[in-house]
Amino acid sequence: MQAMGAMLEYRNVLRPEADHPRALRRLGFAHFQLGEMGQAFRVLLRAQALEPSSVEVRIKLTTICLVGGRAQEARAQAEAARATQVYRRLPARPGAPAPTASRPGHRHHGEEADGEDP
Repeated sequence: MQAMGAMLEYRNVLRPEADHPRALRRLGFAHFQLGEMGQAFRVLLRAQALEPSSVEVRIKLTTICLVGGRAQEARAQAEAARATQVYRRLPARPGAPAPTASRPGHRHHGEEADGEDP
């Protein structure tokens, strides 16, 4: 399975650098894809601590919380994800036009292009 191979690669990256945000995020997504929600949750919480503005991580955490019957935590994650999305659309300075709406494949300044599952 493709996710299993990806997980091995991400773990190899994490050996020398345990707090590598991108590897943690992608490892968490791979666990999620395999239905390993407990592992995904733990890894994605670490990723979130390093990248609190990652909407994709928050959305996965929201889903895991909902599946696990943790509605209050799910709501908090969803609200934080939405707040981040709104913040990204604010003008950089007063009077400047707001950034255009996000499109698939479109990144805002400072975002990485790997929000998809592995």
